[in-house]
Amino acid sequence: FQNSRKVLHTSVAGGGIRRDLEAIFNFDLKDENGRCELREKTYKKELERIAVELGLDPRFSVGMTTAVTMDDVVVEQQESHGLSVAAVVTGGIERNGGYPGDRASYREENDSFLMLGGTINTMVIIGADLPDGILCRAAVTATEAKAAAIHELRLPSAVSPEIATGSGTDGLAVVSDPASPLKRTDAGKHSLLGQLIGGVVRSATKKALLKHMESQDTDMTRMSNRLKRFGVCKESFFRFM
Repeated sequence: FQNSRKVLHTSVAGGGIRRDLEAIFNFDLKDENGRCELREKTYKKELERIAVELGLDPRFSVGMTTAVTMDDVVVEQQESHGLSVAAVVTGGIERNGGYPGDRASYREENDSFLMLGGTINTMVIIGADLPDGILCRAAVTATEAKAAAIHELRLPSAVSPEIATGSGTDGLAVVSDPASPLKRTDAGKHSLLGQLIGGVVRSATKKALLKHMESQDTDMTRMSNRLKRFGVCKESFFRFM
């Protein structure tokens, strides 16, 4: 950041609402063999190690990780009446898409962490000054927009026949500018700020998922992929026919 920012971040390593951050980052965790494995004992320590490797001070930087290549990042911006909102999104949920209430994939014990492939990481940068509560409200609007984008693409949960609303490892950062002359006290869907957040996050999320899926066999316009969430595969379909 060039100047002071107020940031809401979901990271286990330094997340929450922060006013002292110098940087946020999104990092492709795959190694040269395409595997995502922690080098540290906990995910928190792994994030701190990545920050150091990127030349950042882990005390004043917060990050999230993904198995999606950064070549597939999408950056979108919308502006209206002098108010600007940008979204930076990477997305891939072909292996761990989830629906609220789905069967859990793991149980946390003593800082243990199970790496799962796929996640949607979203950074929302708002050119306005927001109170803490409205920063949280902006996060809600952005999350709804992400779920709407996934629903429009009909991407399935990996463990149930439902349409996913995200993955179990999604990360979110919402950034506001305390020095901005624009003061906003509503980020819900009825407000202009909420409209911009919803529009830019929904558009960027769809583009990011489609961009990533180009290299995967997960195109939902294909019947075989659309029917997988009902337990119907190509072989069983042809046997039935």
